[in-house]
Amino acid sequence: MNHILQCCTTKYAKFTGRATRAEYWKFFVLYEVLVTILSAAYVSYYDSSPYGSTDFVAFVGFVLGVILLSVPMIAVSIRRLHDLDMPGWWFLMTLFIPPISLVIWFALMCGIGTNGDNRYGQALVTWVEPDPPPPERRIEHRKFGVYYYTYELIEES
Repeated sequence: MNHILQCCTTKYAKFTGRATRAEYWKFFVLYEVLVTILSAAYVSYYDSSPYGSTDFVAFVGFVLGVILLSVPMIAVSIRRLHDLDMPGWWFLMTLFIPPISLVIWFALMCGIGTNGDNRYGQALVTWVEPDPPPPERRIEHRKFGVYYYTYELIEES
């Protein structure tokens, strides 16, 4: 919830820095829900209006609402690309060849961000490589013609 509030307030039009996968996907879901509600409201008003397509005020309200919602969506998308250490200009890819580019876009947005700092800022989430397993020795056993293995740790001195 904190990510959504930040995208709508302090990071409304912030195109610098990085955004985590959680921040991007939470805001993406909110964006899709709000645009769907806005579209449904406009269509239901348009269908019930006696003026039909000549109701300019409703159309301007709809367009203004979509634009106001699109600014933070574009901003969080660009920050997500920055987390992948990619320039924000890659966002324009979604405008060209939509079916193919949307599949690529989805794969990019699901990707794990750069571990550690990159040229767009400090790491928001860092992960630590697990310790290597301790050295062990494999012992082969055979019972009734079936091979099986056990392992024992090698004492380091």
